[in-house]
Amino acid sequence: MKFFLILSLGVISLNVYSAFVIIPKDDQVLTIYPAVESQPALYPFEIDVLVWNIYKGKRHNWKQDYSRLTEGKEIILLQESYLSSSIKQILSQSKLHSYVHATSWIDIRSKVHTGIVTGAVTNPIKSIWQRSFYREPIVMTPKMALLSYFPLAGVDEKLLVVNFHGINFVRAYKLRNMLDKAASLISKHPGPVIFAGDFNTWTQTKINNMQAVMKKMGLVAVNFKVDKRKRLRGLALDHIWIRGLKVLDARSESYSSSDHNPMEARLSLF
Repeated sequence: MKFFLILSLGVISLNVYSAFVIIPKDDQVLTIYPAVESQPALYPFEIDVLVWNIYKGKRHNWKQDYSRLTEGKEIILLQESYLSSSIKQILSQSKLHSYVHATSWIDIRSKVHTGIVTGAVTNPIKSIWQRSFYREPIVMTPKMALLSYFPLAGVDEKLLVVNFHGINFVRAYKLRNMLDKAASLISKHPGPVIFAGDFNTWTQTKINNMQAVMKKMGLVAVNFKVDKRKRLRGLALDHIWIRGLKVLDARSESYSSSDHNPMEARLSLF
């Protein structure tokens, strides 16, 4: 009797939480904010990248840190974006960076979209989103991956940038499913690749699975001179993986404006 009572309460809880969430239709996933002064292509000799789970921009000093961190960055990858009026304003009024927002779910009450954002000084040639097949427990929401292809000045190759927010609070095989889905497209790309984001790799099995997928595609992990990435059980959650690129500099320093510290990397094709 006790078991069935607990089970019933769990089902009610799931229904209550999921009732406040909308999963957008396929044609409603992407929102594009073009830049006023975008470059025709990325310069391959120096590509400065920012990768950051921004904790929905909840903390009071987030705007100031975001302004400083994005200065001089060619590529910006954000996870846990929350299209509140203040964040929308940042994305829509940017002169130098174009942004693509991929919505994973919408709050019925506030109508605010949550997801991931890829920004760049160059408009992407195309962007492809992938929604996780599995859902996170309780709220029953998916996570997203956003694959964007960018032109590189002076070369025929295109740069593939993958913004990834791994599904959390689930068994390792469910995260592996999401990684494999992204890998199915990445493996077909002949040019350089940046695969980065919040992978939610807080068990050794998840770390092992991620490393196996990356190794199969020929991607290598970026190591950080200063490494203050968020950790759980001693394992880093956020990662940058690359192929066909060199690391000129990489660091992850402490900030109080999110529950994750940002990752910054300076990369080059040559």
